Amino acid sequence: MTLVFDTVWAAAAALKAYGEGETTLSPELKQKIATITSQVSPVQILVEGVETLYANRTQLTDEGHEIAAAMASIGSEHGFSDFRTDDRATKIMMAHLRESGAERALGEWPTSENDPASKDHYKVGTVAEVDPTPPV
Repeated sequence: MTLVFDTVWAAAAALKAYGEGETTLSPELKQKIATITSQVSPVQILVEGVETLYANRTQLTDEGHEIAAAMASIGSEHGFSDFRTDDRATKIMMAHLRESGAERALGEWPTSENDPASKDHYKVGTVAEVDPTPPV
């Protein structure tokens, strides 16, 4: 992995800059990243950022995969949320590195069949994002 963040705030700043500057992302994903990075809790920014990028990984460039992998590494190291359950953060990190085309020092990257399932409520444009409040 070529990208390493020394703090969660550095990761949040990189995620925010990516969301604002990357032209290949959908407007919905750009907005979701902006919402995530405007939160106060660094842990929430990291967890929601990792899960959102992972759930929408088909939209990411190599840079986006590297940012997501570096963020997942922090989450794995500190055990945020459920990232240590079934080694979720490490598996997400490896999936992003594989997708970015990064070379692995030893052996091959695990295949996509070994990737954890993404969490649907982090995907943009899904029913889970629709406001459930009935119109007045």
